[in-house]
Amino acid sequence: MPITAETFQFLADLERNNSKDWFEANRDRYEAHWKSAAFDLIDVVAPFFESLSPALKSEARVNGSLRRINRDVRFSKDKTPYNARLHLIFWTGAHPNRSPAIHFVLQPDGIGYGAGAFGLDPATLKACREKIISTDDGAGLVAALEEAK
Repeated sequence: MPITAETFQFLADLERNNSKDWFEANRDRYEAHWKSAAFDLIDVVAPFFESLSPALKSEARVNGSLRRINRDVRFSKDKTPYNARLHLIFWTGAHPNRSPAIHFVLQPDGIGYGAGAFGLDPATLKACREKIISTDDGAGLVAALEEAK
């Protein structure tokens, strides 16, 4: 089943009713309009992303290209159990969370996207910061950002 208006409706309903009881009562909608729809989208776009250089990897599974719907509430004041979004990731390295990647996020009111890397190891993070603040490389970065606007 593809991403449809029902996917966005499920997300909006989840945002308003973010509880385990509501989720369990609507598990069939989750399976059809969130999980299966996301897997179908991943399967459709995977050949295109694999053709890029560098190739972007994908896995049509939860915690592969599809980020899980459950929130980690252990250290959060917000104890709502679910993310009211559908988050897809396509990556270049060995691990989806520790590699440069493209992200697509479907939310009740629209779609967002981004690219980059997070979870850098300390040495890589230090090298990135040094490049940004260096006179030559920093100026090039600022120019590239201005051009991208």
